[in-house]
Amino acid sequence: MPSPPDEAQAPAASYSWASFEGELMCLVGKEGNIVPCAVMPGMSSKIVVRGWVPIGSLRLRWGCAQDDPMQPFMFDDPASNIVIYCHANGEDVGVLYEAGHWLCDTLGVHVLIPEYPGGS
Repeated sequence: MPSPPDEAQAPAASYSWASFEGELMCLVGKEGNIVPCAVMPGMSSKIVVRGWVPIGSLRLRWGCAQDDPMQPFMFDDPASNIVIYCHANGEDVGVLYEAGHWLCDTLGVHVLIPEYPGGS
């Protein structure tokens, strides 16, 4: 039976730094190691059920006079929660890019997918 190699060879990445413009960043560890991460901004839908929306010291009324002042109104805000998606072996940011955006859209959260350089 052959001995396992000292260090496993990682598969080639399915993406490059230019693949997801504005959504790839890198974290740098203490030893200078670079960890690529995909960062996907999410939006969270909010429902306002009154006719007045407080903004600072002002109160803005939405809708026209003929509109029902108690009609719910939906608007989007930047998400306030983040999901860190740690992928399985044999996957990378490129493979999970669409799934990350699905999580953003479905759950209304930001998604961070770290890469494991040298991992398999």
